[in-house]
Amino acid sequence: VSYQIPGKISLNSSDEKQRVVLQQQQWPVALNLQVVPRFDTHAYLYARLENPSATPLLPGEWLLQRDGVRVGKVDQPLLAPKDQIAMGFGADDAVKLEWQTLKDEAGQSGVLNKQQTLQRHYQLQVTNGHNKPMTLTVLDSWPVSKQQDIKVSVLEGTVAPKEQNVDQEAGIQRWELPLPAGKTV
Repeated sequence: VSYQIPGKISLNSSDEKQRVVLQQQQWPVALNLQVVPRFDTHAYLYARLENPSATPLLPGEWLLQRDGVRVGKVDQPLLAPKDQIAMGFGADDAVKLEWQTLKDEAGQSGVLNKQQTLQRHYQLQVTNGHNKPMTLTVLDSWPVSKQQDIKVSVLEGTVAPKEQNVDQEAGIQRWELPLPAGKTV
């Protein structure tokens, strides 16, 4: 890839590292929030983007900024045209989560063939403090039985996940939920 720097620039004659802006581009990104509410009550902001350029982006250090504030850096590998990436931008304080256990009870069923049962009911309440709608990705795990005698079933009324066994991990579920601006879901 060749870059032509518009205009003239001055370089110091010292042996210190110097940076020169070769190119600046603004690309559309899709913002997404991700949560794992059982372990952390923070929503994390992710930006997903695709390289719309006809040329690859060379590997190197990318400085990440959020609302004009530097929040980190990543060593980015080569990004070919049309390749997609997702970058994390930290906890989003404008989104509030409440994860509650509504019911957690053990019991028995059956007269002659007694069976032990365990029911767990959870509720996630999310408030979007942004002035625009966002998409929330919720990741959670469900138990997976490795024995025939033990059955795991989803309780009636449970919202079905969009994907089960995420990344081929048994029991990992993913939901995609729309969050209207300024609303609680």
